[in-house]
Amino acid sequence: MCALVLVTVAIVGFTRLLTAMGFPVNPDLNDAGLRAVFAGVAVCMSIGAYESGKFEGMFGVDRREVRETTEAATRALDGRSILDSRLEGEPPVGQGRYRSAVWSAVREATPSMNRPMDADHTDRERYTVTTDDGKHPHCITVTSEIVRVEEDTIVPYALEYLTASWENGPC
Repeated sequence: MCALVLVTVAIVGFTRLLTAMGFPVNPDLNDAGLRAVFAGVAVCMSIGAYESGKFEGMFGVDRREVRETTEAATRALDGRSILDSRLEGEPPVGQGRYRSAVWSAVREATPSMNRPMDADHTDRERYTVTTDDGKHPHCITVTSEIVRVEEDTIVPYALEYLTASWENGPC
């Protein structure tokens, strides 16, 4: 972002930019020299950002963020108890039994809502976590075990204990 501002200043010219914004400008100011300085700083910042490996994540979600979100969502799912989803019948085609739990775990684990990620059901109880545009896929697999059944209540229910794992790549 800073590099874009510096490039704009280098192209437009520092004195013309200040004049356009209504600031008084010293007519003896060496605009050509300042343009060169701003252009040089912008180039150095761009090269530094690219070389440090941060360039990919500056404008979107990078692979590391998707992996960290997937790991955190898997930790949140692992050991979670939920009401037995089989009581609601079979899930709609293409959704998966634990879609809601996986989706909310991924949303909670996402570092910034400005960089949302998707969790799409693929098959059985496997969900692919990607960026909004489908990049950097990681797979979460969810299994469950019924741990408690209550039949003596007004509405019978069972609790499921979830186990989750993840792997790099699509499901």
